Amino acid sequence: MKKTLFYILVLALIFSFSSCSGLFNDLYRQAYSRLGELHEDDAINLYIPKLLEAINKKDTDKVKALLSYEVRDKYTDQDVQALVDIFTGELENPCPKEWIDSSSLSGGGKYVATTSSNWVFISSDDSMYQISFTIKYLDDYYPRNEGFEYICVFDKYREAYFNYYSETNFDNNKAIIVETASPSDLPEGYQEVRRINGDIQCFKPEEEIIRPNKVSEEAVKVFLNGNQNYLEFVAHFGEPNSKSWSQPAWQIGKDKYITIGNDNFDSYESISDETKIYGAYLANADIRTGDLWPNEN
Repeated sequence: MKKTLFYILVLALIFSFSSCSGLFNDLYRQAYSRLGELHEDDAINLYIPKLLEAINKKDTDKVKALLSYEVRDKYTDQDVQALVDIFTGELENPCPKEWIDSSSLSGGGKYVATTSSNWVFISSDDSMYQISFTIKYLDDYYPRNEGFEYICVFDKYREAYFNYYSETNFDNNKAIIVETASPSDLPEGYQEVRRINGDIQCFKPEEEIIRPNKVSEEAVKVFLNGNQNYLEFVAHFGEPNSKSWSQPAWQIGKDKYITIGNDNFDSYESISDETKIYGAYLANADIRTGDLWPNEN
């Protein structure tokens, strides 16, 4: 009798734990599924199109309506006007660069979630703009706080300047930041701007560069197999067509580039004799198209 009772208790406990575990897993999956759906539906399919529509119509009231209540003291009417005025031409589909997601899940079935991103916007007159933003797309505690918490827009020359010098001088406490520059602000000889691997970079045409040796996929792989010093790479192949602290690029075709990753994280001008190359990649205007060196395949 005691043995039978023992087995009944054990089975009851197992059933209880498995049921609780199953219930917990179901709730866990539902929560993150819900956050995932809200991320896609609200952050991308709701906020971005509405922001584009407001900008294209130069409607400052609609822009304000998309901002989180939390940042009501961090922007002025002049900031909103500057945001709609910087863009020329009709904005077309944006080119996503990267999503940096952060979300928090709290008890009692209430959620708070935000997401941040950098995108390149192209206008109908071929102008380019880099926009960085943070959206609080879910706040079960204070729903009026859902909306854009931060919008920063650079025109193509300001973004190319930033990608070269990695310098900022704006107030990080502001909710809306708009900055422009001109070709004269770029490094000497780099007056053209192109988009490479989703980044807006200062660019020098091939005919303006002296090449001690031809840049090709095979030549770059051969060099890097024996030497990863960045300055010696430049001495061997010549300076890059595109200068960026994160990914200088050498053009090898109409819309084909070899980009170099190096271990410098300050600015392009701080590269020293110690700067090492850790990777070489193929890229076009929008994305990285493949690994060149080291080849992991």
